[in-house]
Amino acid sequence: MTMSKEGQTQQIKPAEVAKQIKRLLKELSEPRADVARLDELRRIFTRLNDVGELTFPKTTTTKSGSGSVAAKWSTFLHKSHDTMVSQLCERVKLGRHASIRCLWGVIAGSPKGLSSSYRYVNAELLEKWMCAMTSQESTEMDKGMTNMVDNELLRPYRDIQYYSLGVITKLATSVYNDDGDSDGDDDDEKSNNESKTRVAGKLLELLMMIPVPRSEEDLEGSHQFLFPPPSDAVPAEKSDDDEESEDDDDDSDSDSDDDSDDDSDDSSSDNENPEKNEASASIRPKKRQKTKKADNNNKFAFQQIRMFKREFKKAWLAVLRLPLPVTLLKKALNFLPQNVLNYVAQPLRFADFFMEAYSDNNNSGGIIGVLALEGLFLLITKCK
Repeated sequence: MTMSKEGQTQQIKPAEVAKQIKRLLKELSEPRADVARLDELRRIFTRLNDVGELTFPKTTTTKSGSGSVAAKWSTFLHKSHDTMVSQLCERVKLGRHASIRCLWGVIAGSPKGLSSSYRYVNAELLEKWMCAMTSQESTEMDKGMTNMVDNELLRPYRDIQYYSLGVITKLATSVYNDDGDSDGDDDDEKSNNESKTRVAGKLLELLMMIPVPRSEEDLEGSHQFLFPPPSDAVPAEKSDDDEESEDDDDDSDSDSDDDSDDDSDDSSSDNENPEKNEASASIRPKKRQKTKKADNNNKFAFQQIRMFKREFKKAWLAVLRLPLPVTLLKKALNFLPQNVLNYVAQPLRFADFFMEAYSDNNNSGGIIGVLALEGLFLLITKCK
């Protein structure tokens, strides 16, 4: 096996790498030494991924059968990688900042391969990180953690943002559908509700860190992505993530609405009233929109503002169904009018949330209702 490190090529035998991995999987009691151990393990797996020894999604060699040396080696690497991720998640639950950064490094070093030329964000690892973050015992993230997550992971990378929105939707939906196993026990039911509220609050905090793109230009440039798609990488077939994001959404956004106007009206206006047609073209340049739609066929979902806004809306609607802590409910009510409602299709889908908040007299002496008025006013006056 050939491994590249710092521009030098090293020949390392699988047996030696396996021995090193087994040693590093042994947990240490001292936190600093433990995170150093995990970071060294992360670097080994990243190099293995770079040279094609460790691949995602998991693949098995069939040339010599499932019991071949190559298949056993692949199985060992994936099991060891899973163990490392589990160990990191346990430390993330404890709120250890260094472990959070280390797990981000694992995500950056363990992309999924769509083809030999393009690799993209491993959403399964992103989900494990978010599950660990939302399992922390604290009601809200501390300021240092919030700044770290915002500045170092969620805000810089558009592809991370896009896949994070899908993970947030999935986790919020799972929490919403989870009735728990209380068996009628009041204490268990109370504990389950408290757990739901805590998870909902963390999901909301993460969601508020993700800015929605406001134009196609916001999704251009390789610096925007953790894994920039090469120029020759064309999404000829939809990935599972792309298909799920479209299947679950039964409404269209403003871009697709513009494209779906009657073609017959345009054909008749071309001949009967050229001046009117010229004016309408300035309002709704259909040819340009069709060209844009064709261009989007050559882009991955996270490069399309239409898909991005769709995932953004779905994530917000999923989280707002959950019971939120009062402090975070206030933040959501302040955040939504200017940062969400103005940028999503069919903002009236949020009306139920604002109406429920406005009519709820049990929270903070009516302040929640007052805060809900801004959103309701915006929906009434500007949204149809």
